[in-house]
Amino acid sequence: MLLAEITVPNLLPSIARLPRTASRAGHLVADEAAAPQSSLAFMFWGEGLFVFALMLLYTIISYSIFRGKVASLPHHY
Repeated sequence: MLLAEITVPNLLPSIARLPRTASRAGHLVADEAAAPQSSLAFMFWGEGLFVFALMLLYTIISYSIFRGKVASLPHHY
């Protein structure tokens, strides 16, 4: 049993105590609350790989442009 499940039981779904086929009133298991597989695949490929690659490229370009142009002052950390 997780520490968070012991201290705050209504914040986490109790997967171990609920049946996987049907949920009780007001409770969901993780499989029932998950998005459809097509939405998860779109988020992984579209956002996860494409946007992450663009952010990484932007960071590399900005670091290469500003490399050596900013120096710390003696009285700063």
